[in-house]
Parts: sequence; structure tokens; C-alpha cells
Amino acid sequence: QDYLSNLNDDCLYRIFSLLTRKDLNTMELMNSRMRAFSRLTHFKDVKLPLHQLVIVQTSAGHSLVVQRVSEDLTTDIVFDFEM
Repeated sequence: QDYLSNLNDDCLYRIFSLLTRKDLNTMELMNSRMRAFSRLTHFKDVKLPLHQLVIVQTSAGHSLVVQRVSEDLTTDIVFDFEM
């Protein structure tokens, strides 16, 4: 199921703010809504590459888990949301 396209704008904004330019370029190929988000100028800052982005269903709704990996650090960021 395509959970990403069903997310509200606030949630998508938070996700896209974490993506690298390369990831944004890939996301804009999905559909016109993703293209519009990926082209927002404030997303163009350089960021650490994402290792993993997963949406999981929980008893309270859904969670988005973002994992970034650099040479000496792994960072997990979790966003809880309802669909």
C-alpha cells in the first residue's frame, strides 16, 4: 500500500525536510504532489544520507522511522501520526 501519498502535508513536510537532494530528485518522480514538495527551496540544504525510511502501523496509528548513518553515528528519528 502507498502510505506516503496518503500522508497529510505537515507530515510530508517533515519527511522531505530530512531528505538529501538526491533523495528529493527520486521522490519527485512519484507523482505531481511529491514533485511539488521536492521542489520547495528550503529542502535544498545538504543533509546526511538516509539509510532507511519506514512507515509502520502501530496500535496508536502509524510511525515513520527515519535512520541516518554516518561514519561514526547512527541516528533514528521517529514521527507518530494518524492517517
